[in-house]
Amino acid sequence: QGRDLNAFAAHHLAMLLTRGAVHILTDYPQNPGVATLAEQRAAGLRPYWCAIAPDQIVDAFTSNEAGVERINHIRWKETSAKLGPDFARVTVETIRVLNLVGGGVRYEVWTRNGASGDFQRSLLPGEMGDAELKTERGAPLPEITWAPILADRREGWRSIAPLDDVAHKAIEHWGSSSDQRNILRVSRYPMRVEIGTQKPIAVTGPGMTLHSQGRQSADAQDVHFGYIEPQGMGVEAGERDLARIVADAELLGVRLLAKPQQRAASDAAADLARDKSPLQNVAKTLEDGLQRALQHVALWYGLD
Repeated sequence: QGRDLNAFAAHHLAMLLTRGAVHILTDYPQNPGVATLAEQRAAGLRPYWCAIAPDQIVDAFTSNEAGVERINHIRWKETSAKLGPDFARVTVETIRVLNLVGGGVRYEVWTRNGASGDFQRSLLPGEMGDAELKTERGAPLPEITWAPILADRREGWRSIAPLDDVAHKAIEHWGSSSDQRNILRVSRYPMRVEIGTQKPIAVTGPGMTLHSQGRQSADAQDVHFGYIEPQGMGVEAGERDLARIVADAELLGVRLLAKPQQRAASDAAADLARDKSPLQNVAKTLEDGLQRALQHVALWYGLD
């Protein structure tokens, strides 16, 4: 998409902080007429990176070989739109599949027009309904050129976003702010009261005069017109609650920059990573992922 490395990395860092994960697919333009590295360079072909969001991934299977995670199968979804007849907007669902097979990597693209059903979960030809295999090709690569980058990895590829707690505070702030706006709307408008009138006087406003004949019997109340205005104690409570939520969110944000407490020299030497702040660890995770993606570029070029 024309982004340089800094812009690409900044996008990934934002995804790591807010979503907890991001993935880099290293792909290569299709050109069957190019065979050698010299021909690739002459044609201006080169590998490129694709940023894949975590919610695009449908499923993935990995294996552990000599302590190294190896991706054997991965598939992810994309949704796009194309122009149909009579200016109609047609939704196109796409499932892209990468399989590690005996001689390399097999690449498939399945498409379907119209968004209906759970297309991304149905991946066997007999279960995909009107899905169509659009592309099928292979690449002589020793591995699938996919780099998962996980901020706080859990089981599988699950990861917790470093700003997840701040996001919950943002939701809490939205709810409290909505309540505060409602109570302000109510408390700003006093209610008019009429005491002692025989029937309510409905017509009021600028230039209008309220009139009553006064007492109609000995036990009737004195006539009184006025307004009742709320004391606004709920407004102050809402303001305090909003200030508390903002303070909590700021504290959670600062925690990303805080380093662990100092330990004995021997403990620090045993685990240098613990001396970094959570934000530094996320940045290091991103750096490792980018280096892995650069290794995948070398694989496409046939370099060591």
